[in-house]
Amino acid sequence: LGGWDQELLALSEITDARLVEVLTALGKYSNNFAAEQMLKTLGAHRFGAPGSFESGSRAVSEYLIGLGFAKEDFRITDGSGLSYDNYLSAAILVKIVEDLYRAPEMRTEFVCSLALAGVDGTLRHRFLNEDYLGRIMAKTGSLAGVSSLSGLALSRSSGLLVFSVLT
Repeated sequence: LGGWDQELLALSEITDARLVEVLTALGKYSNNFAAEQMLKTLGAHRFGAPGSFESGSRAVSEYLIGLGFAKEDFRITDGSGLSYDNYLSAAILVKIVEDLYRAPEMRTEFVCSLALAGVDGTLRHRFLNEDYLGRIMAKTGSLAGVSSLSGLALSRSSGLLVFSVLT
């Protein structure tokens, strides 16, 4: 595991079920307050209290650079994604999903934190066709004129697929 994974794992050991609850609120229900607080918490854990948007953004930036992206490839200005000043490409989001899924210590909590197609969270009324029901686990995002969906899909022919669609 890289440094970021170690940081998140250490944070999860400190807060256990509370962190899973926050991640579930963030992932399944797109809770923007939870996302903002998570960003600040990551900053505090990585750089010391108090956490802030700046320290949280620095922590996320370190993680993305550790995944092989250049600082110019992204911009993080808040935790919720509600700012039009944020920039993350679909390629970056796919790499993040792959990284979290590949970490055996975090896989279960990560996948369970995502909305399940036709079942719960922000996807409970989407993908209701039997071909998709329960086969897509993803995080939604939206702003006026912007919509996104990133996560995992179980394909009958290709197995597990990682995807990110930004429109």
